[in-house]
Amino acid sequence: MTESMMLVKKGVVEGSLDNLADDLFTMCGLTWVYTSAGPLEHTYAHLAAKTRLFAETRVLASGIGRFEELAGLLWTAGEGPLGSYVAVHCMPDADSHMLIDRLVMPTDRLEGGVTRDTVQLGEAQEAFARLHSAALTVPVWEIAPFRNAAPIAFPVALRAEMLQAGWEAVSDVLLKSIVPGVATRTQVLYFGTADADSCALYSPILQNDGETVPEFLRGQDTGRYEFEAVGDKVFLRLTIPRYPVPPIEQIHAEGLVLAEYADRCEALFSEQDLL
Repeated sequence: MTESMMLVKKGVVEGSLDNLADDLFTMCGLTWVYTSAGPLEHTYAHLAAKTRLFAETRVLASGIGRFEELAGLLWTAGEGPLGSYVAVHCMPDADSHMLIDRLVMPTDRLEGGVTRDTVQLGEAQEAFARLHSAALTVPVWEIAPFRNAAPIAFPVALRAEMLQAGWEAVSDVLLKSIVPGVATRTQVLYFGTADADSCALYSPILQNDGETVPEFLRGQDTGRYEFEAVGDKVFLRLTIPRYPVPPIEQIHAEGLVLAEYADRCEALFSEQDLL
């Protein structure tokens, strides 16, 4: 019998792709992993040849893949000296019957040296744990079919100005800051490109056990803000036009207002959880 071990957590910066992938491996009771000793393009091509599910991918700004027609599933990928992998993370709200029909059964027989295994709550067979430890998490948009989904570059001058002002780089298209919340608390704030026409400010308000916004939040009046679920968190998001490039003073001012509002929401929802 092969030994199992916990996956090494590689995400040092909160909100980074590595950090989000760590959370998905750890929080999901079941993750299907497809691996080979070859490069990621090889592993993905042989997997995608068996199921059309991956053709339905929507690439999120974080670099994670989401299946448009099958809620509750997210996927990540990695590549390193020991090989590559594609990991399909099953959230608690995933449809198990559709998962079996669309993913598990079609991939019972794989070719090209690709094999299938599972990870449960971050615990994996030793072979995959070692491959994963040596691999880099790769944004889905770096895989050939999804390259047109790569995020729009961050405005160079604005990025430099924000880094100089103390913001921390999470990725090439996302920055992070810790700002005052209510009383003595602090709140995490993110700013990044959303699409070709807009940027967005984000602040987390709630831990989440699914990939969709919880039912009790839908229909809530949050004014200019929208809810967005990413990984194991729900965020408040404020969309800002990308052109003309917003001045840093506007981002700071809007960010402080958003952070204070998000902090109040977080406190309110935490109180509700205790009832």
